[in-house]
Amino acid sequence: MTTEIIKVDATPLARADAPTVIAQHGNAARYAYFEDFLAGIDNEHTLKNYRRAVDRFLHHCETKGLALHDVMPSHIKAYIQRLTSNRRNAEGHPKKASKPMKLLHLTAIRQLFDHLVTRHVIVINPAASVKGPKHVVRKGKTPALSPQQAESVLWTIDGTDVVAIRDRAAIGVLVWTARRASAVANLKLGDFYTDGNRWYLRFEDKGGEVFDIPVRHDLQEFINDYIEAAGLWGQPDDTPLFRTAVKRTKTLTSKSMTGKDLYYMAKRRFADAGLPSKFTTHTFRSTVATDLLKQGVALDVVQNFLGHKDPRTTQLYDQRQHEVSQNVVERISVRAKPT
Repeated sequence: MTTEIIKVDATPLARADAPTVIAQHGNAARYAYFEDFLAGIDNEHTLKNYRRAVDRFLHHCETKGLALHDVMPSHIKAYIQRLTSNRRNAEGHPKKASKPMKLLHLTAIRQLFDHLVTRHVIVINPAASVKGPKHVVRKGKTPALSPQQAESVLWTIDGTDVVAIRDRAAIGVLVWTARRASAVANLKLGDFYTDGNRWYLRFEDKGGEVFDIPVRHDLQEFINDYIEAAGLWGQPDDTPLFRTAVKRTKTLTSKSMTGKDLYYMAKRRFADAGLPSKFTTHTFRSTVATDLLKQGVALDVVQNFLGHKDPRTTQLYDQRQHEVSQNVVERISVRAKPT
């Protein structure tokens, strides 16, 4: 065993890129900003939005000459009320921020101040008592396809090359599992598995929740065809399942597709099927929900299948979990091929 003394840097967070309002309060504030704030958010998209929101507010504090301990609830309330978006109106002036944007910024600011209180940088959280605008959503903005339109997307993919076979399998997964594009993009070869009776796809959803979704026979055929065409059989379990293509060469790389890659791929396939440009990968989730509910599938079963966590139900005592059954996925009306 070595007896060498290793010197440890006592100021690991002395970064030049810390906002001035944070830097002037020392390492405790730096830890709250760089470490605690990062550790508290799992989703990269959410983290990026929250970081942008707090950086904008901290810059506002700097321009107003406000130190962290000077910030009052009235300052935050006024800031949120006057918040603008990056878009401009016909006169060239910034548009007012939407209610969801204001709520996101307030949540991010409140979370940062929570960490600052924990680190004893400030005594109380000035954002805790600030109320955001009321925002009630009664109808989602995501358009739904009819089952026939969803079928047309699948049927217009000829499946003559590995990229087309990949696209058909990926869209099949989006349709018959109703997962988010990011979860589909993150699939590894080992996430397509069998228990000896039926095949499953294992997804890691938002918040790290794992979903094991039974694979329909037609989707199983699509995935098997793709794995065969891509030469993935026998590869390690951590091999990316859906891979990017090399421009227009009809060959695949070893690199995993991203949610954005799937988004643009689906857009191209929607266009090939003659469908409007308003549809996205998220459209398939809305399509499946609408289809199953029209068939009389219980709302709580559909909610569990989609992995929804409606904030209005979080306070309910009934936290029963429903197993996603083979019957649910088989009842989705989208067919793999004409009959």
